[in-house]
Amino acid sequence: MYSLSLLTEKLSPPDHIQMVAQGYAVWLTWSKDLPGSVPETLQSFGGFDVAVSGQQSLWLFVSQDFMGACAQLYKWYASSELMAHVRVFPVKLNFGPDMRFNLSVEERIQNLAVEYPRDFEIWVHARVKDGISPIPGIKLEQPAATFLPEEMYWCYFRATQQVRFTPKLSWIFIIRPEFSGDPLQGARDWEKQQEVLQELGSRMGFKTHRGGKDLLLVEVEGIRQLKNWCLELLVVFSGMKAGRHLSCYLIGVENPGINPADGIPERLLPEWKQVEPDQLYLPLKNILQLGRSLQVLPDSMPPRDRKITDLCRAALGPSYQEEIQARLDVSMPQGLVQGKSGPCFYCGLKIHAEVDCPTRQLFHIEYVLEQMALLDLQDINSGLESLEQEIRSSTPWQTLLQGSSPSRLVMRTILGINYPAQHRTLRLMRRSRGRDWPQGLKQLSDAEDDHNWGIIENLRMKQTGLARNSLKKLCLSQARDFRPRTMFGFLSLEENDHKAARAYWEEAGRLGYTPLQQSYHLYLRARLAEISNDFSRAYTLYQEAQKTSPGMQEARYRQGVCLVKAGDVEQALSIFLEICNERPEIFNQILVDPELAYGHQHLMSSLYSTWQQRKKKAQTSGTTLQKLARKAQAWFPEEHPRHDQFQSRIQGLQKLAGRDNYVAFVRLVDGVGSLQKDLEIAISNEVHEVKKDFAHIAQRLREINAEAGLIPLNSIAAAKIFRLGSEVRAMLKEVQSLDINAPEGYRLARAELTMAAEHISRMQKRLKSLELFRDASLFLYFMTRSFFWILLAVLLAGTFLVGAGTYAGLRREVDWAFSVLEQREAMLQVGIMLMAILSLALAAIRTTISFERLKAKYYKNKKE
Repeated sequence: MYSLSLLTEKLSPPDHIQMVAQGYAVWLTWSKDLPGSVPETLQSFGGFDVAVSGQQSLWLFVSQDFMGACAQLYKWYASSELMAHVRVFPVKLNFGPDMRFNLSVEERIQNLAVEYPRDFEIWVHARVKDGISPIPGIKLEQPAATFLPEEMYWCYFRATQQVRFTPKLSWIFIIRPEFSGDPLQGARDWEKQQEVLQELGSRMGFKTHRGGKDLLLVEVEGIRQLKNWCLELLVVFSGMKAGRHLSCYLIGVENPGINPADGIPERLLPEWKQVEPDQLYLPLKNILQLGRSLQVLPDSMPPRDRKITDLCRAALGPSYQEEIQARLDVSMPQGLVQGKSGPCFYCGLKIHAEVDCPTRQLFHIEYVLEQMALLDLQDINSGLESLEQEIRSSTPWQTLLQGSSPSRLVMRTILGINYPAQHRTLRLMRRSRGRDWPQGLKQLSDAEDDHNWGIIENLRMKQTGLARNSLKKLCLSQARDFRPRTMFGFLSLEENDHKAARAYWEEAGRLGYTPLQQSYHLYLRARLAEISNDFSRAYTLYQEAQKTSPGMQEARYRQGVCLVKAGDVEQALSIFLEICNERPEIFNQILVDPELAYGHQHLMSSLYSTWQQRKKKAQTSGTTLQKLARKAQAWFPEEHPRHDQFQSRIQGLQKLAGRDNYVAFVRLVDGVGSLQKDLEIAISNEVHEVKKDFAHIAQRLREINAEAGLIPLNSIAAAKIFRLGSEVRAMLKEVQSLDINAPEGYRLARAELTMAAEHISRMQKRLKSLELFRDASLFLYFMTRSFFWILLAVLLAGTFLVGAGTYAGLRREVDWAFSVLEQREAMLQVGIMLMAILSLALAAIRTTISFERLKAKYYKNKKE
């Protein structure tokens, strides 16, 4: 359960009440995580948080601007998965002498307790509805049934998606010098002071006007910009920062809707005798809205009839240093965002028309953001400043687009932001054979197959008559081809006929048959709506383009640009952060994009926390990298095959560690994480290999010893093998005693195993030569044994057969039988010799056939 009283009790009551102001409280409760855009939105509409506890917070508004904040939140999150509830009710702010305040809340509301949110809803108290003016696009409906207590006191908040709700907070700062001493010297000092303040205002994106001889007027829009400007003024005029040349009165008043360029009405000027020089004066409510970065000085309050809109003296608050430093030091020069023309369709700059845009002379898509990743943040800022000076000095575009200095890289980056709408992409689209963005821009037909490339050249060379005639003929002859209509759209655009350009691109989109072609024409139509300030229509078309081609991140980026131009910087920020998570190099593009000038300072402040988070992670990764470098060197010395692989990666990451760049931060963190993982895997593999080699060598040692033991006279013939085996066993024993999970132990183990493997190799060679002797001996043994047995069998068989044949021949008185008897000695010798030769041949054949079997049987019997 969430309890409102838990928040209101955090506010200390004043000793006694000196002032009471009416206001509106916004009680915010949420489940899980709360997007950062929610508090950002409340703050941008003038809200300030007074209490936070867990997953609930209490915000205050001193005007009905809370309606715009709630409407914006409703538009963004009503259909989302965000689980949060917002409740708005009236309160009274009770101020004491020290400007501490507490809240007077109706008892029924004070005791309110609610369950955890399961969806997104906004509830408004009925008394709030009765006390505010109706706002178009916002409805407060009494629900038919609700789970809230005291149903009759609450209304359900709804806002239409078609109406834009943007903060309309603006101020005029009146700066007047306090002259003392020599008037001429005072005039010179005032001139210097105005230059300092104008330069400061220009750097922060504010318009300055000289309201007469002794007044400098500065326009400030947005609560975050107000905070930045107030902090800068206080730091300069308090002497904490250089830039103060003389004392000045510093007065900030809410802009009632006047144009400061026409002068300042007397009713807005203060009583100069009641204010002090070098002190900042703001309405009390604005000081409260700026949070802990500023604090009100109680003695500056008027003694009577105090109101929350009265001017009060503001001083630096307890968190001013964090606020001053909590923004990226990148300023958008006015020379890049101002000009005599409207925003260029191709590049967004206002210093030239479409027909004079330098991107028309570019033919290749150059991904300069990779080079921007090598620049430090200071280099990017100085590059912007140098680029402004070069543009003001009319440096030729050909010069600005060449070189690798920061200003030239920034220039090429700016011109490449909107590359899908430029001529160089048109040339690729005509030849593309792919279906998806951006891969389809690389799948091209041969340039020689494009017989109509001359039309694009006519368009580039501003020969519109020739281009128009050629396109008319093509539209008639190629009625189903989108390409002539696409080029006709560009021709109409450069003739400033936006209606015709839109019509041609709509027709070309209908004729396109791939997602690549359809999303491309949606992008062109969206860009046309964007430069026509129809940001809602442009945003929708960019969404359709990205939906058609999910890989078209350029359309996603331009959705954020449209939101910034429409004043929804907080919502745009969530888009930019989402893109930067996928493509960190886009962060540098946001820093230098002139089309984000309206919300540049807001973005620089909002992106600072993301920058710092990445920087801290990068610093941690830098420390980890040093450890990994030592670890890699310890495990993989120069002679190791993996040494060069890891050292090259480490050296590349060490270069990133010295860069003050968001892309370098991200790549360093990711690279170190990947290196650490790969190094651990490599070390694990090496340890596994050592264990594997150890087991293999031990197994081979056993096998060789067993084989050597079977060699005849092994104590003499295999003595060298046994000696090497003893050395190998000693080495293996040494390896067993080492900690191979430590680099030193691993290296010693690897060296021992390498030497042991060499010994095993020598033993193996020696064993092979002995095995030849052993096998020859066994063969001779088996053959001899077989020879004698075969010879015995042959002699017995021969004796029986010869004797029996001779006996039978003598009985029959055959002549040969008598010859055998007469020559029996000679016949016996010849017979024995023939039988011996036959036996030897049979023994050799038998032994050859059965040698392996006999050898295996012999070894088996010997082992047993």
